[in-house]
Amino acid sequence: MYTFVNRDESSSVYGAVAELLVARGDWRGLPRDSARFHLMLGERNKLPFGRLGHEPGLVQLVNYYRGSGSICRKTSMVRTVQSYSAAAGSNPFLWMPPSFVVCPSRFLAEDDGKAARGRLGLKPRRKDERSEFRTAAASGNGRENGSVWIAKASAGAKGEDILISSDCEALLEFVDRGKQSHVLQKYIEDPLLLTGSRKFDMSFR
Repeated sequence: MYTFVNRDESSSVYGAVAELLVARGDWRGLPRDSARFHLMLGERNKLPFGRLGHEPGLVQLVNYYRGSGSICRKTSMVRTVQSYSAAAGSNPFLWMPPSFVVCPSRFLAEDDGKAARGRLGLKPRRKDERSEFRTAAASGNGRENGSVWIAKASAGAKGEDILISSDCEALLEFVDRGKQSHVLQKYIEDPLLLTGSRKFDMSFR
């Protein structure tokens, strides 16, 4: 008999996974703070990785690896690809559609206030790529009829908190009304589709 703990019981996804495991007949759920288990389910920023691997003779698995946020959060993934491309001397848009990280304007840094915030012990405000996005959107990305962009919340999922538009300012206003950073990414007008114009995704393991 295998055992698992669910560290995020409010999640509908992990709740469904837990039900499927129990239905198999060879898995049993344990209280979330149990020390001995085979599998831990939960969000990456809530998982106590330091507790894993201390039980003799027990292999403990987790549904996220440490540091997965660098590619699982949308803004972090864009910055990771940008950093890799800069180190490799390549164009990041060979790996992904033109993509820019944009924060709500109330979180943005002001050059004359950065030092003052540091002296007060406050976190420095963030900078974003809205000016680079405006330039790319104005150029139409090389297309005569302009271009369509999609705004996606960094931690969003299930199609929530997104906007698709060709209006640059409408996209920025949408981000500014939000509570988190967004990725403004070139929408792929002619994607690779399955028979019947069906979208698909691939998972590599």
